[in-house]
Amino acid sequence: MNELLTNLPLLIFLVVVINYSVGVFFIVYHLVKFGLDYKTKVLAAFFLIGSSLLILFNFYLLSRVNWAEFIYEYLPFQKII
Repeated sequence: MNELLTNLPLLIFLVVVINYSVGVFFIVYHLVKFGLDYKTKVLAAFFLIGSSLLILFNFYLLSRVNWAEFIYEYLPFQKII
């Protein structure tokens, strides 16, 4: 059970990143595929660049969190076990 608790933040993080990446892919794909003119393709490029910058910024912020302390103090897993 302790192994699951130690890997829980990583699993949650991976699920969020994968869902976010799939959503960005669908939006960019549909903007490029069904865009009728040049402006929608430029919009798709800006959206992709902005999404990439946001996810890199989130990686940076989430890497600075002390997850062990966060789980121990703010999540009730230790009290349940």
